[in-house]
Amino acid sequence: PDEITPGPPLVRTHPTQDAPSGAFELGMAALEAGQLVEAVVLLRDAVDSQPFDPVRRKALVEALRLAGHPYLAAEQGERAAELIPNDAELISAAAAAWLGGGQIERAYNLVQRILRRDEQNAPALCVLADLHVARLEFSEALKAFDKALAVRPDGETYFRRSQVHALNEDFNAAARDMNRAAEVGLSQKLPDRLRRYRQLAAVLDQVFESLALRTRNALREARATPDEPSLGNRTLLLVNSVRAFQTYLDQVDVPD
Repeated sequence: PDEITPGPPLVRTHPTQDAPSGAFELGMAALEAGQLVEAVVLLRDAVDSQPFDPVRRKALVEALRLAGHPYLAAEQGERAAELIPNDAELISAAAAAWLGGGQIERAYNLVQRILRRDEQNAPALCVLADLHVARLEFSEALKAFDKALAVRPDGETYFRRSQVHALNEDFNAAARDMNRAAEVGLSQKLPDRLRRYRQLAAVLDQVFESLALRTRNALREARATPDEPSLGNRTLLLVNSVRAFQTYLDQVDVPD
């Protein structure tokens, strides 16, 4: 009989020991495209193939968080931290996920675990700042962001600090940080861009509600006690705040 020449292999192996399709690469591509369900499935396979790879672990945590599963993301992050205990960014990702799910104390405990080892860990300081924001402790949040920027002056941290300035109604500082974020540069991945838009929209909504409430209370007070001596000065401060907010909205663009 004629010799049979072997053809190309039906299954191509990869140096990463992934599934034949390259689960990690495909998962990251799906994550960048915003295809979150597919990203989670693929990145789970990637983690199963290399469970001690922190990059894959962090990608899965992020995919679960973006897909709206903060508890699963946090649990995945904590399990990963047990396997890779010295990766502070992995623990920070888990803490951020707990915070996203409203579990402030669990997030705080994880952050403190990192900062006890390294008080200048920038990712942990950023999560600590977010924890202070959740507690409406804006001055403490700004201090934590200041420390993080002193260690690692990246665009994402400037962007996040600008939001705290806006919540604190310091709109000039908010605009400066937003512009600085654009100068330094931000991730262009679609999930990151969408997250920034959502975060800024939520902050602007809170600021608008705060200014509207102050305006309504001032009008009520003016009707009830028009001769109150301090009313004029407080109303002027309110008007100045509203004008500054309008200027901020005119000046600032969400960095792409």
